[in-house]
Amino acid sequence: MNRTVIYGAAIIVELFNTFSVLCNAQSMRVTAPQRIATVAIAPVAGETQKPSVPSNLSVAGGSNHEIDLVWDASTESGGTINMYRIYLCESMACNTARLISTSPANSYTVKNLAPSTAYLYAVRAVDANGNSSDLSKILRARTADSQFACWLIPARSNCMNFGPDNEVDKTTKINGNINSFYQTSGSFSFLNQVKSIYNQASGSTTVAADLASLNFANGIQVTVGTNVQAGSSGATVAGSGSVPTLAASGAGQATQNVLYGGTFVASELYPLAAAGSSKWGSPGGIGYLVDFVLKEGADVQNFKSGSDVSVVSPPFHGSGQIEGYLQYNSINLAPNSQHLAGSLFFGGSYGYNYMSRGYARDYGFGREMHHGIGQISFGILINGVAKITVSRAFGPSQTYIDSTSNTQTTVNNFKSWSFGITYQSAPAK
Repeated sequence: MNRTVIYGAAIIVELFNTFSVLCNAQSMRVTAPQRIATVAIAPVAGETQKPSVPSNLSVAGGSNHEIDLVWDASTESGGTINMYRIYLCESMACNTARLISTSPANSYTVKNLAPSTAYLYAVRAVDANGNSSDLSKILRARTADSQFACWLIPARSNCMNFGPDNEVDKTTKINGNINSFYQTSGSFSFLNQVKSIYNQASGSTTVAADLASLNFANGIQVTVGTNVQAGSSGATVAGSGSVPTLAASGAGQATQNVLYGGTFVASELYPLAAAGSSKWGSPGGIGYLVDFVLKEGADVQNFKSGSDVSVVSPPFHGSGQIEGYLQYNSINLAPNSQHLAGSLFFGGSYGYNYMSRGYARDYGFGREMHHGIGQISFGILINGVAKITVSRAFGPSQTYIDSTSNTQTTVNNFKSWSFGITYQSAPAK
């Protein structure tokens, strides 16, 4: 056989063997176990991520049948919060939770609740893909009593506040505040009210101010103020006898000071009752308040142009009266702010006045020193700004010799109308 052919055949056989070995090796390499590296794949936004847990679940307001819940909105990177689920829990651990409603916003009002009852709530956020957050912290909240009321007897603190003590994480309490006519801030205040009152009888204006007030937590207030009549009592012709000679305006001015407490006046206010119906935490509602007021005043202004009656005792007068007002839109009007929310009011006062004998005779009130005095009032209170009041008083008549006509005149200046504007500081907390 040709040697070349033999060599060629041998080379072919060797190449075939080498190829077979390589193929077998590759086959073993493919089938042998290998350690495969794991690569994290970012999820599609909102597909598997949970929304953040709703935080700061708290009570924003309520009533005897409702609780207003509010919380900080949840977030989700690249996702959208679709709604919140509100749960009622059976315990602070909230192992058993009952879904009561859903809300598209981070607030919800639970309605149709029982008065004076504690409830446990939790909230969960849900995104547009149906993924839910964990439950929020559990909130304990209590509805108000069936009636919002505050009575001085038995005495209680924060008498002008009424409603439930709502526990937010056992630390925060919320009360409703019935707006009072005697706005104060802190344990004492100065120039709390500045008043201007026009009186029909005297044709003059009373300028008055509460100079300083001591304010107590149970609503008691002690105030020192002043009333100054702006206007002249006019000329006079001296008369004779026991009937004083007065100008008509002077008689009216004296009546005003008797009504409002004199040139200098100290007053003590005792809240007897405050009650109302409204959601605490929300403005509005209807309320009433009843106060007992004591006033002691000294009338150093001389409204007589002439008189033959000598003052034999200091010109002072005091009174004890019951005041009561019914108010609409009167509750929770932005304490300690200049919010312009206001209330309409209607009410009045009635009580008895004691005058020094000389004052009573000098200004034509006769020999009697005890008189029933009162007034009806209505108007609007613009919170933290002003109180606008229309009033008509009633009380004893006056008999004097008119300094213009020189004839004896009997009038009832208490039955005249008054119009007043009072600046008020912001209401108390």
